[in-house]
Amino acid sequence: MQNNNYPPPAPTQQTSVLGIISLVFAIIALVVSFIPCFGYFAIFIALVPIIASIVVLVQAKKTGEPKGLAIAGLAIGGVALLIGLFWGILLGGFTSQLQKDLNNHDYYDTTDSIEEPYYQEEEAEDTDVEIFTEDTDTTAQDTNQ
Repeated sequence: MQNNNYPPPAPTQQTSVLGIISLVFAIIALVVSFIPCFGYFAIFIALVPIIASIVVLVQAKKTGEPKGLAIAGLAIGGVALLIGLFWGILLGGFTSQLQKDLNNHDYYDTTDSIEEPYYQEEEAEDTDVEIFTEDTDTTAQDTNQ
């Protein structure tokens, strides 16, 4: 005797291995993107989950596989890519400014000799200005007596 009261078993959906790889690499890329001076390496790491997620989404459309891990990997990989691009632009800006400063030669060179500064003295005009000193005061008093 068969019991037909139970619902038929639900079809089991396989989790995509490529979706798991996508999510794992996306998390690694996100962690790497927050490391100062090494965050630009996240650009290269984030390309793996982005490409893998696109492949999984295309396959899922044909086979009906679950898309959740692929969407999560794509989103996290995209964020990691943006943060990595930020670090790359920032580091590139610092590098170009440093190169510009070094080529400018307006910095202090320790091999230069130290010279006295050149001051241009103003020429005194010929005016009748008397400079009072002790000698002139005593001679003036002597002449008055």
